Amino acid sequence: MQDESERSKSDILTWSQASQAIDALQAKDFCLADVLIISDFFFPLPIDKMHKRMETKHAKGTRYYGLQIGETKNPYDKVLDKIWRISV
Repeated sequence: MQDESERSKSDILTWSQASQAIDALQAKDFCLADVLIISDFFFPLPIDKMHKRMETKHAKGTRYYGLQIGETKNPYDKVLDKIWRISV
C-alpha cells in the first residue's frame, strides 16, 4: 500500500469514491452488503488508511469483488476476494 502523499489527485478521487461505498456499509440497509468494483484497474492500490478500513469491514463479513474490463495483470488479486475478467 502507498502513503497518501505519493498519490495524484485523480488517484485520491478514485479512492474517495470507494470510500463512499465503505461509508454506505455503515447504514442499516447496507450493513450486510458486499462491494463490486467494475474497472480496468489502471489505478494504484489503496492507501494504507483505506486498506485498513476495507480490512475492518472484511472482518465483519463484507466481501470485495472486481469485474475487470480487459485482461491486463494487476495487483488487486491481493486486495479483492475475487476478480472476474472479461476481454473486450
